[in-house]
Amino acid sequence: MILQGLTSEFSLPELFKFLQDSQQTGRLSLKPIEGKKLEGRAHFFWFEKGNLLAASSRLDGLGLLHILQERSLLRTVTLSRLLRQCPPRVALGKFLQERAILTSKQLKALFASQIVRHTRVLLKAMDVRFSFNAHYPFPYLEMTGIKIRATDITLPSLRVLKDWGNLLDKLPNLESGLKCMPGEIPAYRLHSKEKDVLRLAKDGLPVSKIASVLKLPTLEVRKIGFRLIFVGLVKEVPLTQFSRPATQPKRQASKQVSNVFLSKLSNYLQKTSPLAGASDKGTVWGGDVPQKSAPNRSTEIANRDKTAVKNYAAKRVKNVIDADRAKRRYENSNSVTKRS
Repeated sequence: MILQGLTSEFSLPELFKFLQDSQQTGRLSLKPIEGKKLEGRAHFFWFEKGNLLAASSRLDGLGLLHILQERSLLRTVTLSRLLRQCPPRVALGKFLQERAILTSKQLKALFASQIVRHTRVLLKAMDVRFSFNAHYPFPYLEMTGIKIRATDITLPSLRVLKDWGNLLDKLPNLESGLKCMPGEIPAYRLHSKEKDVLRLAKDGLPVSKIASVLKLPTLEVRKIGFRLIFVGLVKEVPLTQFSRPATQPKRQASKQVSNVFLSKLSNYLQKTSPLAGASDKGTVWGGDVPQKSAPNRSTEIANRDKTAVKNYAAKRVKNVIDADRAKRRYENSNSVTKRS
């Protein structure tokens, strides 16, 4: 299997997650790009069934030995003898631990340094070209004997990342919510702020609300959410899924529009009716339909609920229609009188 591309299209955390979920075995090669040119040295990561085994910037197998000498954990005079004694296909770190040259704590520190020093450089790069070669031989001299899930390196690497320029468009939106993933939650060593965000995500709160509750900058909460998403603890959910069962603003808006519409309709009928001027003065047309002075409509509409407003408007329409009929009967009776 050969997988290749750019981290601008498929970010490094996404790439690690893919290799873990698909349980890939092989070597991942990455090289930073500045503009259109390759810049800096290559970085190599070795995986076994989705687990990260080792990382180095060289292929001669001397990367881990160089770190050991840097930290004065291994003397140069004993180096040649130890390399001759180390069995084939055995991790160098495991062999040194069995010889009581290194402790378990020292091996863990070496492994963390070995991995983070490379991911930190790659996450800062504007873009990175990567390729994955399946079933590439393991570099036993580079291996400490420790292996972790590929996504386990995402949290410590993103925590130390200072330049988020290339990942800003990957952060969860303020208009979205964070919700815990169903099922068994993977065990991670989380910082206090990460624990707080995860706790509020159990209630499915929006990102903006989480920031308000924790009194943290929204950008920081988005970064924390990004880290929790890529290690499989939470997922980003559209905000509409949370707001739907709440106050239902759409119905409220509809009610307000309906009241305004009925008020305007009532006023329009008053102004356009032939009896508008006469009814205001209490004039009676033909003595059949007595007209009362117009009530204060703005006060009545403000004090009545939706049903009362509708009934009121219907009553006003009926009164206008009855008055119009009364006027027509009056005019017809006058024309009959003139003919006779």
